[in-house]
Amino acid sequence: MIGGNPVLGPFVESQLSMLREYLREPKIEAVVPPAIPGAEEKASVDVRYSTKDGQIIFYRRLYARSGNTVGTITLMTLEKEFASIAPAFDAIVAGTSFQVKTPA
Repeated sequence: MIGGNPVLGPFVESQLSMLREYLREPKIEAVVPPAIPGAEEKASVDVRYSTKDGQIIFYRRLYARSGNTVGTITLMTLEKEFASIAPAFDAIVAGTSFQVKTPA
């Protein structure tokens, strides 16, 4: 949950700030987020970075917000494997909706 002003942008930026701190020269790109029913706001980023042995990691994170609640869906794989994994990931995301359950 995010407190105060429930806006997704500052939350996403705080997440990206952490990635910049811990990953070696990450390349971060905002991408158009998919439709997520029930989300008031959505954001999506692709991140690429290299491991010490030179492998390129591809990291996609989707963010959705409703009220003060943020949900994420993350895919992390070797960049060379992304093309073969992307259709399955897209199918999972297409079946996703965002629902906030209130405590009973």
